[in-house]
Amino acid sequence: MFAIQTEDDDDVENIIQARLKGETYIPKQIKSVPSQFQKWIENNKDRIDKANARGTLPYWIKDNPKFVNIKEAEAIKKQLFNMYKKFKNSGNIEIIDGYKKKADHSDLISISRFFAQKGDSVKITTDIHFKDEKYKEVFGDLIGTKYERKCPDLIINGKFYEYESFIPPFSKIKIKNMLSKGLQQSENIIINNTNGASDRYILKLVNDRIIRQGQDINEVWLYEKGKIRSLYKKTAGK
Repeated sequence: MFAIQTEDDDDVENIIQARLKGETYIPKQIKSVPSQFQKWIENNKDRIDKANARGTLPYWIKDNPKFVNIKEAEAIKKQLFNMYKKFKNSGNIEIIDGYKKKADHSDLISISRFFAQKGDSVKITTDIHFKDEKYKEVFGDLIGTKYERKCPDLIINGKFYEYESFIPPFSKIKIKNMLSKGLQQSENIIINNTNGASDRYILKLVNDRIIRQGQDINEVWLYEKGKIRSLYKKTAGK
């Protein structure tokens, strides 16, 4: 048996006869479209561009990019993120296609919800091999930086953030470990401080890394019992 991808009865018969003879029959192809179609494309150009940017183009456009003036590579671009939650203030949470839940999944959702409820756009990512084409599309801004090949957990308004948690029981040394691991992924980090190390202690660790070790730290947030707050933010000139 063989599959035939056409709905034209004459084409089906011709294809069958050709294959029985060991030959190949090429059906007639559409080389132009009606003027009404072109007019519809022109009148809906903005809608098509927006759908293309979101990765939600209809299949008939993706299959025929030349008729709508879209580069083929753009037309077949796979939708990278799926909408998880939209908020009335335009904030939203998206989760990367192919995402697999990890141990810190519920924390990531809580953190994402906090930012999205403020009107921010939040994307939850996943680990992607740096040679995968998908890496360029998700983490392309990291290429050429010291964070190249890294996969931070979150993208908030276009900025990368890494979330670090710990395995109980809690101890202060685990704050150091979370800072160390997080800063390998991004200059913006969120650490789990549920058991409550003092702000003074954590800020001392942060300043030590900035002053003595020369590390780049832009933002540090604390996740505590389902809530999140800012601890440190780099100011201009520092």
